[in-house]
Amino acid sequence: MQYKELNGDSNLNSTSTQNLLDGEGQSSFSFIELWERLIRNWYWLALGLIIALAAAHIHLRYAENYYRAEAKLLLKEDATKWSSELSALTGRGLGRADTKPDISDQIEIMRSRRLVSKVVQNLDLNVRYFSDGRFKKGEFFQETTPIIVKVLSKDYAPLRFELKMKSANKFDIIHNEQTYNSSLGSPIKIGKTEFMVLPKDGKSVTTGRSIMVAILPIESATSMYKGKLTIAPVNDGSVLSVSMVDNLPDRAKKVIDELISQYNEDAINDKRLIGEKTTKFIEDRLAKVSDDLQSKDRDVEVFKKTNHVIDLQAEGGLSLNEKSANHSQVLAESTQLSLVDYMQDYLKTNGEDLVPVNVGLTDGAINANVSKYNELILAKKDMLKHSTESSEIVQNLNQQIAEIGANLNTSLNNYKKTTQISLNKATGESGRISSKIQSFPTQEKEFKHIARQQQIVEALYLFLLQKREENEITNSATPSAIKVVDYAYSNYSPIAPNRQTIYLGAAAAGLMIPLAILYLTFLLNNKVQSRKDIEKTGISIIGDIPNTKADEIIQENDRSILAESFRILRTNINFYLPESQIGGKSIFITSTVSGEGKTFVASNLATILATSEKYKVLLVGADIRSPRLLEMLDKEYLGTNKGITHFLSDTGLQIQDVITHDASLKFDIIHSGVIAPNPSELLMNGRFKELIDEAKNLYDFVIVDTAPVSLVTDTQIIANHADLFLYVIRANYLDKRLLEMPRDLYRDKRLPNMALILNDVGAGKGYGYGYGYGYGYGYGGYADAKPKKWKRFLPARFR
Repeated sequence: MQYKELNGDSNLNSTSTQNLLDGEGQSSFSFIELWERLIRNWYWLALGLIIALAAAHIHLRYAENYYRAEAKLLLKEDATKWSSELSALTGRGLGRADTKPDISDQIEIMRSRRLVSKVVQNLDLNVRYFSDGRFKKGEFFQETTPIIVKVLSKDYAPLRFELKMKSANKFDIIHNEQTYNSSLGSPIKIGKTEFMVLPKDGKSVTTGRSIMVAILPIESATSMYKGKLTIAPVNDGSVLSVSMVDNLPDRAKKVIDELISQYNEDAINDKRLIGEKTTKFIEDRLAKVSDDLQSKDRDVEVFKKTNHVIDLQAEGGLSLNEKSANHSQVLAESTQLSLVDYMQDYLKTNGEDLVPVNVGLTDGAINANVSKYNELILAKKDMLKHSTESSEIVQNLNQQIAEIGANLNTSLNNYKKTTQISLNKATGESGRISSKIQSFPTQEKEFKHIARQQQIVEALYLFLLQKREENEITNSATPSAIKVVDYAYSNYSPIAPNRQTIYLGAAAAGLMIPLAILYLTFLLNNKVQSRKDIEKTGISIIGDIPNTKADEIIQENDRSILAESFRILRTNINFYLPESQIGGKSIFITSTVSGEGKTFVASNLATILATSEKYKVLLVGADIRSPRLLEMLDKEYLGTNKGITHFLSDTGLQIQDVITHDASLKFDIIHSGVIAPNPSELLMNGRFKELIDEAKNLYDFVIVDTAPVSLVTDTQIIANHADLFLYVIRANYLDKRLLEMPRDLYRDKRLPNMALILNDVGAGKGYGYGYGYGYGYGYGGYADAKPKKWKRFLPARFR
């Protein structure tokens, strides 16, 4: 078979050079390549995932858990509306439950600081208890604490201290590195805060136990728990959901139930207060109307006895029917005037007190002013529970009360005048009708006057009796403003921290951080990695040398991956050398920089060629500046022999004088000799050509280890004596930017018949094409490369 020489004039080299000059084969991003590189570094991903999940587990182990408690209640009515309107006097009887509640207003009332403050005080939520753990302090609810701290001061600052029990009754308090000795039930004062420590339910406290106590001002505790509350309507209806998130589920349940209780009690108290005021007003009016009614009854009795009158109705006839209509109007107007008088009298005698609403007056302005007046009175009384008369808010309320009171008096006076005019008109009409019945006896006229007054007073008396009974019935069975659908409950499953989310986030971070680091490492790594990097030079690649020890030399009958790679290289060399050439063939080996393994490749190539027992091989150490050939072969003792520098400098020496034979080697050696001060001049004196020519006559292959081309010019001086130039590039060692050197040498044809060798390809890491697989069981019968079991789970291409 004929082999075509691959020189600078060949079509293949021309094509490669043209591709290089045209910019073909430029770098491109490959997801497959990135994936393969990430898979090769799977252990970093696994380590990152393990660390992240461990950190998440530790965080969740010692993080504070938060629980949610929820209660549901039905708002049956708006308590403030019906209570402020004194519906006992509206004529609607007991129809209070028909009032539709204002959900948003009731939510604000329930979340008000006033109610939350009551809850805090009733449950002593301003005092918190903690116990020391190994890594954190654990809080527990006061219902489970063995002691109770009662704050005695009204105004105090926040306080935090440690309580240590010394005996069943004695304890120490440690605050700001100061120790206070005290006993249960004794007042203690630290700064402005005075408090007392009591045993829970009279039980003894374990000696030696340490409890951390934190005392907060009522205002601060109120703000804290108010912020934790969430109140919202359910499905836009009248049912409210009251929920709270806290680190103690029992405390959250207790707070919600107490808040609902306080809200209900507050609404009932408002109803009860209005009911009591209404009852007092009705009783006072009944007493006065009762006296008036008795007086009118006596007048009727005296009139009838004096005039001997029994029944005057039949005498009125038709005229009385007409008179009756007029009488109804006079009766209504007179009733309104009486109620106006009673209201004015009540305002004068009761000062700033609640005013009855809707006692029968038909004027809308009066009823509106009375309702507003009562709301201001209730607001003032509520503020006086926490403030004084000198408070700005109270003064403002007093001013508003005075203004509304003045408006109410003005409305009553105006309404009285209007009613009086209407009454006068009705009375005049009565006179006109009376003139029509002149035939009626004088007794009839007098009796009508007395009976009219009696009916007015009697009607008012009966009205008040009816309303008193209705109000008493209502007050005796004051309905609750709410109905509890569900009391506070908790499933005792923490809602925060969200374990699933944290574990998922940790897993994502544990994978993404190593991925990002690896990607940045890959991105910033400017070393030659694989065949793909050197293929961009456009130079043919003759072989790949796998990763191995730097000084490993192939042994006889060696079946390792390294040996197989050099056997492949031996085969490929035959395709690059002309078969018709007479004599031996010279193969020069170089690299860009030192440390890329050119001496390693030269030594093993000579070994693999010589072990075939078909070729005579000579290995020449032409790197006369930094020789490592004898060190690589572990034959330093041969350095006493003459070497190439001796031959170049001494014209009297023959090639046989510098050739070294060693029984342990199947090839001969010409080592570099002593380090000369003028290596370039020695290589240019012509003696090196004589050496190569004579060596090619004596040997089938002359392997020449030359100096790195980027450091010195030695290699280029002797390059024209090579039949094949093997240019070694070491993976993960040579900077990609230095690939310009072999590219320029190849393009300018300064190294004849040049081919590349990729050295130190990562065995088992997928670099190159083939190394890392193919030499185990089932791929050639070699038993020294047994595949790992875990690789069975990988896709075939990654095994």
